[in-house]
Amino acid sequence: MVAPLYDPDTFTFTVRHPESLFGDEPPEGETFPIVRPTPDVYEELWQFTQVTKSLVGRVFLSAVLLAYGMVEDMLPLIIAGLLFLPYHHHMLTVGLGAMLREWRFLWQGLLALLVTTVLIVAAGACVALFEKPPIGFQEFGTPLTGFVLASVIGIAAALGAMDDAGRRELIGLAATAHISVYPAWFGLKLVFGFGEGDKWTEHLLTFGINFASLTLAACITFVMLGMKGDGIRRFVKRRTGVE
Repeated sequence: MVAPLYDPDTFTFTVRHPESLFGDEPPEGETFPIVRPTPDVYEELWQFTQVTKSLVGRVFLSAVLLAYGMVEDMLPLIIAGLLFLPYHHHMLTVGLGAMLREWRFLWQGLLALLVTTVLIVAAGACVALFEKPPIGFQEFGTPLTGFVLASVIGIAAALGAMDDAGRRELIGLAATAHISVYPAWFGLKLVFGFGEGDKWTEHLLTFGINFASLTLAACITFVMLGMKGDGIRRFVKRRTGVE
């Protein structure tokens, strides 16, 4: 993408992951994880931050399972709901967009993050209309533990996005579990009502710290891993006419 011969007006290319690899290298060589270039990470995160009917449906229904599991304190249901929430992709998009200084990408991540958060709150409120208090799930962390855990998860998520080894969705589960319980809790409480010992200000602060810490940790990790956005910025400028 940075080569002089590359012209986005006349070139189109796509890469598909092969199902199997057979070559003249031994298995440990053939299967060595491939480092994913910046355009691959960029393209994948763009896909995850597109606000579509599918995203809205998946987020809302997953958040319904999450909120119901929280009311009943049913861990399997909570995990089932968390598996399909793409929260950490949106935060990685914000971090990578800031690092690349690709503002349309950054704003797309923020938009997807906002839409997802609102949908989780709405799903929690809908569940509360058919359930009765109290909320059984009470395993909330403090702002300090939130900062530490979110930073660790942000580093792990950024590292996981950089090569094709491992199951990145499991890192997403950890990121989502650590953060999405807060908007679900607020949605439930909007209907159940806030009690004297609910610590809603602490929960709101922890949610903000978790988001900021994960995003910043991912951004720093992308920088330290040497991700470069020259080709991406050139492509965007030539296609849109904006920096």
